[in-house]
Amino acid sequence: MLFNGKTIGFVLAGYVIEIIIAVGLLALVLVFSLVYIQNRNRQRRARILRLEHVDQMTGREFERYIGKLLVSRGYKVLYTPVTGDFGVDLIAKKEGETIAIQAKCYQSKLGQAPVREAVAGMAQTKCNKSMVVTNSRFTPSAKILAASNSCALIDRDQLGEWILKFKNGE
Repeated sequence: MLFNGKTIGFVLAGYVIEIIIAVGLLALVLVFSLVYIQNRNRQRRARILRLEHVDQMTGREFERYIGKLLVSRGYKVLYTPVTGDFGVDLIAKKEGETIAIQAKCYQSKLGQAPVREAVAGMAQTKCNKSMVVTNSRFTPSAKILAASNSCALIDRDQLGEWILKFKNGE
């Protein structure tokens, strides 16, 4: 087979097109990889930044924010009055469970008092579960008291996970 100038031109053009396609695909893979890495890093940073933001909230702002997180998890949320709330800041309802929630935005560890308030408030508000949510941590004695009263404790780490799921739309 003899090649003339036109045939060689078509063959070279075919190679050039294949090279352009390969380079384009490689560029797309690189772009998607970079976007994935940036999103993953952004999520990690968002969790830290969000918790830092939570740390600056007032007690009432924290209660409202916890309410939004619970709504995003499928709960209907009622806010109790600032005074006379029997130790319950929020009441969350979903699928037959009604949770009396004590929300504490603190810098130091939480002891037994918030657990006692949530458990006592559960009976007073006719809820079937109790929970304490904090941006901090719990003392060992608070954990023991909560376990013996079936009171759920949501600490800084679990709150961070809630926030991350909320931000990701889960």
